[in-house]
Amino acid sequence: MKTVITLAVCVLLSLTLKAQTKEVVVKDSNGNVLERGFLNDKDEKESVWLIYNENGVVVSEIEYKNGKRDGIWRMYDDNGKLRFKVEYVNDKKRRGRQWDEKGHLIDSRTWDSEEVLIAEYKRYYR
Repeated sequence: MKTVITLAVCVLLSLTLKAQTKEVVVKDSNGNVLERGFLNDKDEKESVWLIYNENGVVVSEIEYKNGKRDGIWRMYDDNGKLRFKVEYVNDKKRRGRQWDEKGHLIDSRTWDSEEVLIAEYKRYYR
């Protein structure tokens, strides 16, 4: 059963990648990758885009659909630890969370479809 599911995921992933016509890789003057992602047929950002720091560590992952943020935007510190996570739907924030350097949740927010803040939670650790 696992083999069938794995095969189905691989097929779906390959079909998705075929629809993404152009890979974009942005490098600095030393050849280090700073950003990587795909553009669709309309040259709009598509799929997951990765942003790297100067040491090659992923500091941001942003999901795009038709050039708009749509999905989860994850932001990491320079050590690769998750610090922020924001869910977007059609380029509008819906939910967000923030963690401190020890991994404690310190902020959680929810927005309505017009990005009006409707709920907020904060907790501070010593």
